[in-house]
Amino acid sequence: MSPATCVFYGCRHPVERGMSKCSHHRNRAPCSALQCHNQAYARGRCVRHGARKKCPIPGCTSYRRASGLCLGHTATHSAQAKARHLNLPPSTQPNTTPPAATEAVDAEWVLGLEPMDFKLPPSPSWNALDSVDLAIIHILLQDTVA
Repeated sequence: MSPATCVFYGCRHPVERGMSKCSHHRNRAPCSALQCHNQAYARGRCVRHGARKKCPIPGCTSYRRASGLCLGHTATHSAQAKARHLNLPPSTQPNTTPPAATEAVDAEWVLGLEPMDFKLPPSPSWNALDSVDLAIIHILLQDTVA
């Protein structure tokens, strides 16, 4: 008979005597959501069940990103801040969508420096994946699931 494994999802280590957790997880709590075997990170919950913080904008239910705002509000607020920085009247403020990857980036805005005499080159364009690339990705994904 094989020894029992840890209760945490994906952990294959054997449990410690008299416990349901391995030595790595022995001091860690499981998520408080029913039937969830993930490790709790904040407020007794795993990331899937609410350990992440919400966007602080009133009425927004999206999760925060590294900037402290959700994806949608990060783009909106950065465009509004740029408009204030350039002293543009409200009618001429730029669109709130982020620039396309092929556009040149305004270096002084990105770095928060005084105006410069150059612009950064555009990002390289992405080509569609061919059948060989898709086959490789498919094989790699199968290897990680098994």
